[in-house]
Amino acid sequence: MSIDFSSQDDRLSYLNEKLDDVLASINAVYGSSLTDELVTRMERTIIDFNDEIASVMSDIKDNADKKNQLLHEIIDGNVTISEGSSDGSTPTTDTDGLSAWEKKLEGL
Repeated sequence: MSIDFSSQDDRLSYLNEKLDDVLASINAVYGSSLTDELVTRMERTIIDFNDEIASVMSDIKDNADKKNQLLHEIIDGNVTISEGSSDGSTPTTDTDGLSAWEKKLEGL
């Protein structure tokens, strides 16, 4: 039997079949209470994963919107970009000629 993994229905069918096989063998060895606990934990893990992915995607969208808004403001001339660090001061250098940011990057 060949499975078309490009089709979502075929992927779900394949995963359900494999999961049923695993759960049947676990149920035979450990009993239904352990199998029920395993299914509950798997469902909880999937729900947590989906919530985290939704949160990450929302953050990515918000950051992209902020970036686009700032880019449009810069293009329109409403915002000026100054040289130096973000707080307006010039970066300090140590005796070896590296700025504080360069030292942090070097430490990474």
